[in-house]
Amino acid sequence: MRTNTHQPQQKNQKNSRSTASTTSTRSTTKAAALLLLLALAATTAAFAQDPKVDFMNVTGRSPLEGDALGDQITIYFDKEPVLAPLPDGSVPPPFTIQPPLPGECAITNNYVSLKCGNVPKDPNQVYEVQLNPALKSKDGKPLNPQQRQLFFSNYTIEIQRWWVMEHTP
Repeated sequence: MRTNTHQPQQKNQKNSRSTASTTSTRSTTKAAALLLLLALAATTAAFAQDPKVDFMNVTGRSPLEGDALGDQITIYFDKEPVLAPLPDGSVPPPFTIQPPLPGECAITNNYVSLKCGNVPKDPNQVYEVQLNPALKSKDGKPLNPQQRQLFFSNYTIEIQRWWVMEHTP
């Protein structure tokens, strides 16, 4: 009889171990599922934030890249740009140019421009335009820092195309 009473105890011990093991496995599974859901939610939120939404972006320019500089430089944005006045009440220029060009800057609608009149016609001159970092959109979005620098040349970049014509007798 001892054997019979002993076996049920072992069986009960196995059942309690099995129940404890099942409970522990369930808790671990629930914790892992919760962590997976939190990671998925964080990843989804990160991908939902488009970096272009956080900045005011340059969308175009005139003259186009590769075209010669004429009498005006215009830079277009995806939002209406504004510049806050300085403490003395003056408004800073929307960009600087190296080497300097004389002219009149304007901020209008979705672009900034410089009417520069007679541009020196040095055929090898390239102008570097640095957009003012204080330039923001009307709704407060800062200028995309990766789009602050533009280059304009005083010459047209022409691509030469070569075709080989074969004779047919």
